[in-house]
Order: sequence, then C-alpha cells, then structure tokens
Amino acid sequence: MVDDEGRINRVVLKFIPVEYEYFITKYGMRPEDYPKVFPPEKERVYELKPVDGVFDELKEEFSVEIKNITGGREYKIIITAEDEAGNTRKFEYKTPYIRQYENFGRQLYEKGIIVGASYMPWDFGCIPMKDGYTPIMGKYDTLDDIVQWKHIDWAGYAGINVFWISSNLESEREKEVIRKFLSRKGIKIEIMIGPHEKMKRGEKDLPEWGIDLSNDYNSRIFLKIVKNGREFYAHPSYLRSDGEPVLYIWDEAALFNQEEVYREIEETYNVSIVADWLPSIPTLPDDQYVEYLLENYRGAGLEEVDAYTGWIGFHKVGTDTKTLVNNYLYYYERALKEWKAFTKSSGKIFIVTVTPGFDNSYSWGGPQVPLPRSPELFGKRLRIAMKYLDEEHREVKIDTWNDYGEWSYIEPSQNEGFVYLDVLKQVLEEYLENVTSPEPQVLDFNWTPTKVIWDKVYDIKVSFKVSYPPDEISSVKLIFKPENYSYFITEYGMRREDYYKVFPNDSRVYELEPVDGVLDEPMEEFEVNITNITGGAEYWIIIQIQTKNGRTIEYKTKTPYIRQYENFGRQLYEKGIIVGTPYYLWYREDLSNWHDYGHKYTPLIGTYKSSDPTVISKHIDWATGYGVNLFLVSWSGYEEGDLKFFDENLQLMFNLEISKDIYIAILYESVGRLISRPAPVYISFNDEENVDILTNDLEYLAKTYFSKENYLHMEGRPVIYLYGSKGYTGDLESALRKIRNAIINEHGTDLFMISDHAHPLADINDPVWINRLKQFDGVTVWLGGYLPDGKYVGGSYNDQLKSNYFKWYNLTHELGVFLIPFGTPEFDNRLSWGAPDSIPIPRDKSSSEQNLQTLLKYSSELPGQYKMVFWGTFNDFFESTTLEPSVEYGFSPLKVLKDVLSEYANRFN
Repeated sequence: MVDDEGRINRVVLKFIPVEYEYFITKYGMRPEDYPKVFPPEKERVYELKPVDGVFDELKEEFSVEIKNITGGREYKIIITAEDEAGNTRKFEYKTPYIRQYENFGRQLYEKGIIVGASYMPWDFGCIPMKDGYTPIMGKYDTLDDIVQWKHIDWAGYAGINVFWISSNLESEREKEVIRKFLSRKGIKIEIMIGPHEKMKRGEKDLPEWGIDLSNDYNSRIFLKIVKNGREFYAHPSYLRSDGEPVLYIWDEAALFNQEEVYREIEETYNVSIVADWLPSIPTLPDDQYVEYLLENYRGAGLEEVDAYTGWIGFHKVGTDTKTLVNNYLYYYERALKEWKAFTKSSGKIFIVTVTPGFDNSYSWGGPQVPLPRSPELFGKRLRIAMKYLDEEHREVKIDTWNDYGEWSYIEPSQNEGFVYLDVLKQVLEEYLENVTSPEPQVLDFNWTPTKVIWDKVYDIKVSFKVSYPPDEISSVKLIFKPENYSYFITEYGMRREDYYKVFPNDSRVYELEPVDGVLDEPMEEFEVNITNITGGAEYWIIIQIQTKNGRTIEYKTKTPYIRQYENFGRQLYEKGIIVGTPYYLWYREDLSNWHDYGHKYTPLIGTYKSSDPTVISKHIDWATGYGVNLFLVSWSGYEEGDLKFFDENLQLMFNLEISKDIYIAILYESVGRLISRPAPVYISFNDEENVDILTNDLEYLAKTYFSKENYLHMEGRPVIYLYGSKGYTGDLESALRKIRNAIINEHGTDLFMISDHAHPLADINDPVWINRLKQFDGVTVWLGGYLPDGKYVGGSYNDQLKSNYFKWYNLTHELGVFLIPFGTPEFDNRLSWGAPDSIPIPRDKSSSEQNLQTLLKYSSELPGQYKMVFWGTFNDFFESTTLEPSVEYGFSPLKVLKDVLSEYANRFN
C-alpha cells in the first residue's frame, strides 16, 4: 500500500539479489566459485498497477507475485512511487535469507529419520588445511550469518537435519555461533562436549590417557562444561530425544568412573546422554581389554547414558598400516554389526557413524595412512551404514560437516564441489523409498547347515517369509552363487585358466513355491534345500521377487567362506596326529616383496597380499583338507611398519570364521628379533636386553593370542616354537626360568617351548647340548637341517633325516623331552637371499613320501598321546619350501602329504 500527498501515477518494484563480494576479498573464495555458491540471478523490475487497476486515489493498494526465485541469498525489494507532480519516494526492504534448496532434511525428520553431522564452529582462517582441499566459500568464519545460512541450506538439501556442534562452551565466540544457529529455522542443534585439556590423566592404575571422574578436580571441570550449556538446552531448536535435550560426549572412552557425575548431570539438566565410546576398528565387544574396562571402571557409568556411538566411522585414527585402511569396508561393516548387537543387548540406542575419509597428519596429528576419500567410497560406506540403523531410533551421524583439519568434511569444497552432498542425498532417497514405499518384505530369513562332514558344509536349508499381496507377485526365486573374486586376476595376476581351479563354479537358481503349494496369502512361507555345495568361496543367497507391475526386488546375504574340502586335519588330530607347517603373513599390501625377491614358483592364486581374508580362508581350506592341522605362524614383532602389518594379519586370521578349523601357534623369529653378537648366529642370554625382549614379546603374545580357542596348547600350556634357538648361548637355564615365571605370574600359565637345536651336526654327547635340551619341552630342527653344500649326514637328505632323528629320538626319550621331526619337500633359495652356487633339495614325489614316513616314524608321543611332525613351509615362496598349490606343480605336494598321512592314520583305526 502506498500513501502520498499527491495522487500516484507510477509505482516500480525492483527485486534485486544481494551480492556478497566480501567472500572473495575477506575469505579468499575463488571468483570462479562465486556463482556456484550464489547462483546468478538477474534483477527483476515490475511496473505495477493498483489492485483495482486505476490510479485514482491518494492511497493505492498493490500486489505482485514474484515467481521462480533462485534463492541462496537475501534479496533487496526497492519500491519507487511517483506522483502526478513528478515527486518520488523510495522504500527499501531486505528479505531474510531465502533457501536455494527444498529442505529434504525436514522431510526425513518428520518421518523419524535423524541425519546429523558433526560441526566445527571455528574461524577457518586459522585452521590448517590439506593442499587443494579448501571450502568452496573460502576460509570463512562460522559467526558469519550468510555462512550459517548456506550451511543450513546445503545440509537440508542433502538430508541433514541436525548439526552436532563441537564446543566445550568456554569461548563466548563459540557460544554466539550456537545462539545464532538456534535462532534460525530449518535445522536442529545439538552440543558435543568432551574431555578438557586441563583434566588430569593417567592417575591411579588407569591408562595414561584415562581421566578419572571420581577425582573432584576432574569432575568440577566437567560439570562446569555441562553447566555452561544450560542456556541452550531448553531452546525449541535444540535436538530432543523422548522430550529430553540431547548431550553428546565425544572421546567418552577416556572417561572413567563416570557414574556419579553422569547421574548428577541427568538429574540437574534432564538431558539424554550420547556416549561416543565404541572402540575403533578392529576392536570388537569380545576383546578382553574392553571387557576388563567395562567390568572394573566404565560399565556402571555407561549404564547411565542413553545411546552409544563411535567416532569417524570407527576408523582407527593414526594408523600406520594399510591393512585396516585397504580392508576398511570389511572391518567397518563388521564393527557396525557387532557393536549394534552389543548396544541393543545393553538396552541402549545405537547411533551409526560414517565418514568420507580421514587424515590429520598435516594439521595436529602424526604420520599415518589416511583413510581415503572419494564420492564412490563415501556412497559405499553410507549404504553399509544405513543397513545398521537402530530400528527403534533411526539416526546416522556423519563425521564431519566441515572439519578441514582432519579431511573428514562433506561440505562443498573447491576441488570436490557438491558431489558429497549429492551422494548423501541419493543414498538417503534410496533409504527413504525402501522404508516408506510398499514393497515385498522378506521376514524371518534363516539359513542353516543340514549336512556337515568334518567341518565341510554340503547342504543347507534356507527358509523365509514374504509379506505382500499374493495377486501382485509374479515369481519368487532364490539364487545361490559364489562370490566373484575376479580381483585375484586383475590385482594378483592369477591366470584366468586357473580361476575355476581355485574358486569352483557352483551357481544355482531355484524357482520357488510357498510351503503350502499355493500363493494365496499376504504372508507366505518358503523353504529350499541346497545340496551338494561345492564350496571354496563365500556364497550369495539372493531372494528375487518379481512383481506383476514389472518391479524386481532383491534381498541378499553372503555366507562366510564355505569349505571346499572335508577337514582331514581334524580327523588326524582326533587320532592324536598333529601335522604342522610354518605359515607366513608377510606379503605386503603393495605386493612389493613379490618383486623384491626372486621366487621359483608362483602361487596358483597369484601373487597375493597376506591381509586378504579370502586368501587366508583359502589357505586354511587347502591345508586342512590335505591333512595339516597346525599353522606355525611366523611372528617377529608388532610395533610398527611391516611388523605391525604382519601382526594385524594374524589378528585378522584369528577373527575369520574358518580359523576355528585349524590350530595356530607362534613361530618366534629369534634371529632378527633378538640381539645377535656376532650376528646372525649367537644370541646370548647373559645379555639382559635379550631376556627383556623375549619376556615382553611373550607377555604381548600371551595377552593377544594364547587365550584364543584355537591356539595350540599341550598339557594346557600354549605352544611356542623358538626358531633360531640353536644359537641361544649363555645362562639359558636361569634366563628361561625367569621368563617362564614372568608369564606364569602375569597370565597364570606356563609355556610349552619348542627349540630347534636338534641339528644333525650337533654332538649329542656334549653336556652343553644336553643341558640346553633340558630347558625345553620339545625339540626339532628347522627343515631337517638343510646344508647348502649338499653334503648330508649319511649321504642324502633322506639318510640324514633317518640318522639324525634316530639319535635324537633316543636322547629325548631318555630326558623326557618330546621330539618333533621336521622336513621339507624342497629347498631352494638361490633366487632370493641364498648363494647362487648352493645345492638345493630337489622336489620329488618319491623322496617326499620317504621323508614323510621317516618323520612319522620318529615322532615322540606328546602329552595326551599326541604325535607331532612339521612339514613344509606352507607358503615361503622365497625358499621354495611350499605346500601351497602353484602354477608349476599344482596340488601335487598336498596330495603326497595326504596319501602318506592317510596310510599312516589307518594304523590308528
């Protein structure tokens, strides 16, 4: 409405987008990015007429409809009125920020789906950023109104409806950021608090990073942080759960004895506490240290909280090995599955965490292997995450919206644009469609083995129900097919013609009818028996429902690795025969040591990496299928680099489902681990440093591995093979007594120690050798005593095995020590670290048969009436001692082993 002194005869309205050039001059936004953030929109000019169509009054009413506004900014509305005398008056208004995008986040929130993103309330002008990874808006200040509106607009577009603002509420600036966000519409706010840098750590018997909240000093600091947020908790835009404001505690795992403090917080502020404490990959709920902490320090406090979550997609921050990173999706899904089950069994809400990537080595972190980021990887992680949403409280937390200091942001950036928001929106739309649109539902899905012989699953029964109007279903199929492992060809160089030798082709399709034979009910039950499974792979069970309107809906699950072979190794073990072979987990992620060292043979599965779960599963299947029931896993440390990689691969091996099918013991690599003076033969135990190294290593192994169900024990004692112990010197008796007592005192168990000093050139009448023998429980000699000059005792390698084990057999029986004969089908290291003129032990079927028979003949009866022999290695391709199937010799060494063992085992029927 316009009111002037004279009669009005012209009114013009201009609708002008506000420009924000200061983003370029102040924050360093690139000029070419400006139109991506503030979409170009022309000024609009409207010549207006009064609502009644005639300029004939001193007071006129006007109305204009401005359509198809682009948005993404504020707008100026300038009205200019002119009267008949030519006088003009101007009226100017500025709109609030007008959104560019529809608020998809609100749609999700109204359907009970919470999508949160961790938000850093910083001035980004002082935050270190990785080269090339800068916000598309430049290094902004989160106090800026337009920055906040942009974040709300973009977040809502992608489906985010909560910002979890990280602040310990001491800075007035950060409080103002929170106040501003709460004053705006379109997003909920939640505060993330955490341990304060002033809190005391490592007191009493807590870990060095632990904070004791029963300490008055620590509790006062923490309660003050919570109190500082009291002005925010009651705000209508603050996130609530069951009517209570939500308080997120990050790095909650650092807090111990929290029960009383948490109870006081809840009673004073009526908040719902989310505890970010779930451990990083690869830790799972059954980890003994987790169980210990929960039982002694943290369990009561966690009972007081309402929800459990983790941080940064369970990524192990600061990791310096590629094992966890390269297999992240495997570990991530396993963590979500296990920790969700644990959380729900504890009666708590489970909040999923997912991240696009992580690296803080360039900011405040240390050297590490970054968790890679890409839109494709983010999409895969998101789809996994959405599978594990809490059914009663569907919430996912994205870590993070804008942490450029840790490379974990999804906010639009200069070199990546809006692609992460687009991926997030796509995945959330897929999820929303799945949970809201009517479609067939598969319920009560179950698969159960029905025929198992010596760990080999032959038959399974699959049952499930389908809920859907029967007149709308065209067909129901079940597809049973092995996983596709084509990456063995593309990454490891497996020959295509060998693929089905390793992974048998075994696919089935079943056209199904309901159990009652008629598809006429809204809930129908289906069953199918899948028989004579070949195995040798993981299998997909895919239920495919075709509707009459042309839609195809699939529900699928993947089985663990199903064995191809019956476990002959277990049959032998039950007859008292233990067949061990050294096993190596040293083939690197980048496959470099396959190229660093020459090798005579190439594995049938290609030049693999030892961190591949399928490789390990295949090895266990083959080994046990042909009679091996013990892997002597080479172990040389755990601290960093290759050593950490090898050790993490061993942890992976123990965690595999098929691991239960074989026993595992440590082959301790004394040479290289302990100090040799002079190197590499003599290791003195008069040197206290060697005593300390071996003690510390055995304590680590005891804590990490010895209590595993399938770790080999004799007389209730964990077995350890001390490779290189023929070079042990000094006061070995005192040293080993001290070491054994340390393990007994710390872990309540003595060790079953095997030495390898039963060498064919040793003088068994020498008191030094006899005394050394008495210090151990068992004795063997590595590979039966390979001699590079080929001059074997008695003439041939087989002659040496016979004569050597005959003399040691008599001595060990006399002294009550157990002899474990050791041999190999071949030895040739000339292409790797051996001398080019050394004489190999040739690979020969007849010789292998004779040598195996010799080993079995002279093996002592171990405690519990067991006999043990060592043969091989399984996969040391650098010394050609391998049993693992190769391109050159196929399965022949394993077949020879099984033939000899079968004949020998028949004597025990």
